[in-house]
Amino acid sequence: MSTLRANTLKPITSGNSLVLQGDSGGSGVSGPSIDSNGDVDFTQNTDAKVKLPSGGGIYESNGSTEILTESSGEVSLKNTKIDQTSKIVSSIDTFKITESALTTAGVAITSIAYSNTFYTPVSGIVTVGSDVFSFSQTGVYIFNYVINLSDDEPSRAISFQMAHTTDGTTPTTSSSGILLSQTFTSDVGGSSPTKFFLSGSNIFNINSTNIKLLPHGATSTNDMSILSDNVLLSYFQFVKIGESI
Repeated sequence: MSTLRANTLKPITSGNSLVLQGDSGGSGVSGPSIDSNGDVDFTQNTDAKVKLPSGGGIYESNGSTEILTESSGEVSLKNTKIDQTSKIVSSIDTFKITESALTTAGVAITSIAYSNTFYTPVSGIVTVGSDVFSFSQTGVYIFNYVINLSDDEPSRAISFQMAHTTDGTTPTTSSSGILLSQTFTSDVGGSSPTKFFLSGSNIFNINSTNIKLLPHGATSTNDMSILSDNVLLSYFQFVKIGESI
């Protein structure tokens, strides 16, 4: 005796909903439901996927304005306004600088994750240990820094660098580095204490969690004290704004 199998798809009613059900090679398939309001849901099959047609997509009600389309394997989002409730920043980690001074020999700049408050948010995505920053997530990060300094002796040149490794090993001050800030001025230091600061923002594309960063700095002539009594007087901050590129 032979058995005939046919792939079928038919609408059936379930309460006030219309459900698409059928079989594929003898296996039952449940599709989306259309309720009495015309809304579509996938309660019949919570693992169902919506696949964009390669030449079509999702359009506004006028049928011509593109919202979500696919072309050559790439999906584009168009004509869409980002609502204020959307979350653009993924995480913020704030670190208070506790290092006492920049020295002529150069020094790794010690910092600690600060308590999570509205003005010093700590998400725990970026962590610090033995002066080295590690990342538990890849992404594009804005790195903000402010280093307030004080000295009563001439110290003409000041530099701030970020040493790094990309293979998961621990960087040192002699590792490959990025010069983030440098100043040379006769106004730093003198017969009375001079207040001075370094600050800036940089963007890092952290495309691997093996990347580690070590901030360090140096002066040319005399040590300069780092002012860090107040939490936001001298600090580092990492702000994740998206996925890595």
